[in-house]
Amino acid sequence: MKQLKYLSIKDNKKDIIDFSNFPFLKECDIELSPRIINLQSCYELTKLTIFDYKSKSYDLNDIPEIKKLDQLVLFQPRIHSLNGIARF
Repeated sequence: MKQLKYLSIKDNKKDIIDFSNFPFLKECDIELSPRIINLQSCYELTKLTIFDYKSKSYDLNDIPEIKKLDQLVLFQPRIHSLNGIARF
């Protein structure tokens, strides 16, 4: 699994997914939740798609900073501003 390059996963509301186990991931489709941890450790991640994004601050500051990310796609985001977009 360490060599995995693409992952699409739905939050089952119970399991923790530690993304440090996927250091070579290039593309990822997820529902961001507290059970998604260490997403920023995916150093090769270039495309991130987030479904049903919810932020307590109603902006993009809850998305971990990912250095190589060049494409961020949000479906049904619950945001009021794009604060935090400069980190990408």
